Amino acid sequence: MSTIHDSGSIQDPYYTTGAFHEHSSGAADAAFKVAQLVRLLRTQSEHHVPRLRRIADVGCGAGATTVELATALRGFGVDMVDGYDLHPGINELPDRENVCFQRVDFATVDVIPYDLVVLFDVVEHVPDPIGFLRSAGARGRLVALHFPLDKSMFNGLRGEWRKKLKQPGHLICLDIPGALSVAAMAGLRSIDYLTTPVFRAPSGALTRNQKLLNPVRRTLYAVSPYLLQATLGGVGLMLLARSLLGMQPEGR
Repeated sequence: MSTIHDSGSIQDPYYTTGAFHEHSSGAADAAFKVAQLVRLLRTQSEHHVPRLRRIADVGCGAGATTVELATALRGFGVDMVDGYDLHPGINELPDRENVCFQRVDFATVDVIPYDLVVLFDVVEHVPDPIGFLRSAGARGRLVALHFPLDKSMFNGLRGEWRKKLKQPGHLICLDIPGALSVAAMAGLRSIDYLTTPVFRAPSGALTRNQKLLNPVRRTLYAVSPYLLQATLGGVGLMLLARSLLGMQPEGR
């Protein structure tokens, strides 16, 4: 099979030096995010989700999601999960029988196309998100993305979007239509999505405001996750899409 290669993505020193990795709490939410992906995959037909032998976990951070994917997706036929990131600590993560880590820009690497490329809370951190997602998505047949949905009334009233530019480094602000638009503009054909109750994830109950608001968030989420996302926030989006490669018949 042919390999894929192109010019890659903008490499932000905030990530390549390890500064973001030192302060990120993303590993705490690994099991939560993988569980949401499994929940979405289980609703799909075999036509949409064939056997997933090889998976790329892009922006894998501390590698917790990579290990979780290898375990949780065994029922989908997973043989190998490769974790990709740019921070120096990636070189210290131990490989396992069906897990391997690489410090490389996934948007530049020559690969045999993966069955599934996973990007959990990655795209909103990247300069030129459309170009990056186009390159990363082209290296797999299916793409799974988790987006934080920062475009809520609560964040707007408090001016949180300015704060998020610095920590945790969210360069774009999305709601559900925005996330779907980003995927389409990057050349992906969205198949399905589900809202994720990120206020229930470990990182969703760390601050005093989160703890005070979460009882209300639980109630609103039960009424309508879309209402909660638009008002108080605390909701994410898990999206499953097909790349141009995945839209072509097998063997082409």
